[in-house]
Amino acid sequence: MQRRTLFIIFFLVVVVGTVIYAASSVDIPEYTFTQAAGVDESVKKVIVPGSVIEREVVPEGTTLTFYMTDADGTESKVFYDGQEEIPASKVADAAKTNSRISVSGHVCGDRFHAKGISFH
Repeated sequence: MQRRTLFIIFFLVVVVGTVIYAASSVDIPEYTFTQAAGVDESVKKVIVPGSVIEREVVPEGTTLTFYMTDADGTESKVFYDGQEEIPASKVADAAKTNSRISVSGHVCGDRFHAKGISFH
């Protein structure tokens, strides 16, 4: 019984240590839209912080299309199709209140293909 308890504790310590190490060593860089366009791989995920522009937010099923500016003031069309369903009204409210958001994804042609949105 005591050996089993020690094994379980050891296993949990190893798992928690591995998760903490992995989380601290994963680095998703923050870029502007121009810098993100220069990334060669279309599957490499980057984060672009900025503000939503007060234009129409177009919901199409679970996807959203809207416009935002980055830290340099560069404007880009953003296409969001992440797993979390985000209401168009929340993005429109962020534009009206000039709230900061961050989108994570990659540049795809003339738009930024976002898989995640964080509201600040």
